[in-house]
Amino acid sequence: AVSAGLCGDDPEPSLLREGLAMWRAVVDDLADVPGLMIDTLLGVRCQEYRRDCESIHVWPTDGPAEAMLCWDAALRDADHSLIIAPETDDHLRRLVDALPPHIQSWNCSPGAVDLCTNKLRLALRLAEQGIPTLSTQPEDWSAPPPPDEYPVVIKPRDGVGSWLVRQVCSPSAWRQVRREFKSAGHPSAVRQPYVAGRALSVAGWFGPATPFWLPTAEQQLSEDGCFRYGGGRIPARIDESVRSAIGELRQRLATVVPGLFGYVGIDLISPADTPDQPLDDQLRRLSSLAADVSLAHVAAG
Repeated sequence: AVSAGLCGDDPEPSLLREGLAMWRAVVDDLADVPGLMIDTLLGVRCQEYRRDCESIHVWPTDGPAEAMLCWDAALRDADHSLIIAPETDDHLRRLVDALPPHIQSWNCSPGAVDLCTNKLRLALRLAEQGIPTLSTQPEDWSAPPPPDEYPVVIKPRDGVGSWLVRQVCSPSAWRQVRREFKSAGHPSAVRQPYVAGRALSVAGWFGPATPFWLPTAEQQLSEDGCFRYGGGRIPARIDESVRSAIGELRQRLATVVPGLFGYVGIDLISPADTPDQPLDDQLRRLSSLAADVSLAHVAAG
């Protein structure tokens, strides 16, 4: 059973695009496995993305209530499940936590999801373990940062992707971002220093054995202060010293979050002034395919 219909009444467009891309990639791959039958949910507004195949049964859903009824029905005869849903507001963790005991989940454990989707909690955990990461503090919106702290990056504490991630360079910009968060109904945020550098990422497959790592990729992020994803390149064009440092860092990250499973992505910053000393940026659970450890976004320098 694969779910991609549990993202609420009016999902943010970038989250919907990301979820649909993951859903299509998973369904296309699973459909090529002989003898595998797939039950999957897909919102009625997204039916043009469905794939007609004898091994795939698509439950068209219209709204969260209907989606949950269809999901429960799909799970009754399923042996395995993969949930693709936003991490915001504990949405993904609650769904993973509610799976019936007979189901083998292809998601990370509820504990791993809970840790990786809270940027503040995760940053504290990584700092305790000596993992190089960005200083992260709660943004309580009571007052702008002191003048010597700019520029900073403000982002939702449990957001995904670049949604509401903003570079802030002045008190007036901080007040504008505060209004954006209030308008979005998402007051919980964290503040981090802006670090100029290259945005990189590395992904691995986590299972019972040692993680299988893919080559490091570079990300193209917009330079308008909103860090929109504009594509990437794999393998990344990096020096061997940077590649070696990333290899060491990813191995350390893999040990500090118990319960990682499946495809796990790690976003990293290679600082402009110390490129061979990468900082963890996000250990991502890409909605429900990867494992999200969000710490900060930076523009590619």
